[in-house]
Amino acid sequence: MQELVIDITESGKVESIYSDTFNLGFLGAQKVYRQTDIVFETISQTWDIHYLNEDGTRAFGENAPPALAGFTWYEEARKFEVAWLNACREQGVASETDRLALASKMRQ
Repeated sequence: MQELVIDITESGKVESIYSDTFNLGFLGAQKVYRQTDIVFETISQTWDIHYLNEDGTRAFGENAPPALAGFTWYEEARKFEVAWLNACREQGVASETDRLALASKMRQ
């Protein structure tokens, strides 16, 4: 299992990537939503990660930026997605620009 980064705010709000192996339900009612969408692109025949806004729209536009595009296998995209989102949380990366910069750095 990959590292699970958990944030607890001063107000007591708990945030993390959902994991069946470490269910946080014992802390109270959960609100679970997708932060990303992994999509198979038929033209390139690769998998792309789309970072989503709270309303479900794609934060970086219709096409995934290069740092989040071109994964050969779904599982490769999924593993990167989890590592990237955990790294963002661990490093306190909040802006879309900084998230994208971290993804670019991690893909090098």
